[in-house]
Amino acid sequence: MLIRPATSDDAPAIWSIVGPTIRAGETYALPRDMSEADALSYWMGSDRQTFVASLELYLRQRTAPLPSSVSDFLWITRILLS
Repeated sequence: MLIRPATSDDAPAIWSIVGPTIRAGETYALPRDMSEADALSYWMGSDRQTFVASLELYLRQRTAPLPSSVSDFLWITRILLS
């Protein structure tokens, strides 16, 4: 997992998580109709430190014969903490 400071290029991904959370109104005491621009300004403002984390995901097709009820892909995640 790579953790780094968020940049403006991350805004769409951040909004895709923050937007529905704000709209649900169950977690943050923010207006449920807060605009995307206002939410991103609140979340990523110059008075805050916002970070993003990316996770590597590896997919590999199985090579062994399997019953039709079993998925034919394996996935592995790698999380690195230091």
